[in-house]
Amino acid sequence: TAVCKLPQPFRMLDKLLSRLVDDAVNLAVERDEARLAARGIAEGTEVLAPSAVVDDIGAVTSVSTSRDGAWAFVGNEDGELVVVNVQRGSVASKTKVLAGSIAAVDAVAVDPPPPPPPRPPTPPPEETTETEGEDGGAEGGTGGEEAEPKDEDAEPKDDDAELKDKDAAATEGLSFDDIAAAAGGLSPADVAPLYLVALAGTNGEITVVAVDC
Repeated sequence: TAVCKLPQPFRMLDKLLSRLVDDAVNLAVERDEARLAARGIAEGTEVLAPSAVVDDIGAVTSVSTSRDGAWAFVGNEDGELVVVNVQRGSVASKTKVLAGSIAAVDAVAVDPPPPPPPRPPTPPPEETTETEGEDGGAEGGTGGEEAEPKDEDAEPKDDDAELKDKDAAATEGLSFDDIAAAAGGLSPADVAPLYLVALAGTNGEITVVAVDC
């Protein structure tokens, strides 16, 4: 076995230098792995260009959007709530709501409420022709029973009743909003939506404001 002939102080320095070299190598390997991982994330991530640039909103700290994506509710570090029309790319309103910076924003539509999911189309009822009815009556007569003769004195069907049946069939499956819009009344597109926006500040302050868009 080899015997280390270095004095004790030198042996301690040798151990310290070896430990420092090992730590430096491990740190270099970890940094290289992190760099490669970051490069892989960047290469696999699609970077999109902004569709619009909105000025005069301040330093943005939090954002929430309406369900239909038409409005964006932005909080900035000055405690202001900025309502942005996404389609136009312009600021609709700016209100000072908190004393400090805004940490979180959330919004929900309350009037009119969000539209319900679309209903599946109702299949039209199957109509039987008169020929099928006559054939059915003839087949029934072969069994020994005669088909009942048509009552010529029967009262004709009321035209108003037919119109009501057609109207009922035309409006089946439609919402009241669609029916009102077809009749010339207000539709949800004609009503300005009302949102309740909840905001939380970095100092723990929470407030809720109503925004009429």
